[in-house]
Amino acid sequence: MNETLDAQVAEKVMGILLMPHGDRAMVDEKPKPYSTELTVAWEVVERMKELGFAMGLTSDCFAWFLDSDGEEVARAQEDMPAEAICRAALQAVGG
Repeated sequence: MNETLDAQVAEKVMGILLMPHGDRAMVDEKPKPYSTELTVAWEVVERMKELGFAMGLTSDCFAWFLDSDGEEVARAQEDMPAEAICRAALQAVGG
């Protein structure tokens, strides 16, 4: 689990207010495993849809987001699809 990435996604994509705790951000509980669990990463996809983005994902873990004009605004390729989704989502929202 990449708690730093998950915390960034929670704050910048999902809109969950984080409180600083030492060198890393903490929420009341550990952040959801957005970057490691595909079913949880799909919550990120749904949130991005709410924000007006469309997403593409290939079988080789390449994810991208398009804005409302159909222009690609972010892309990421990782070893796991959940991480690719999270990294591309952060790029898309300017995180």
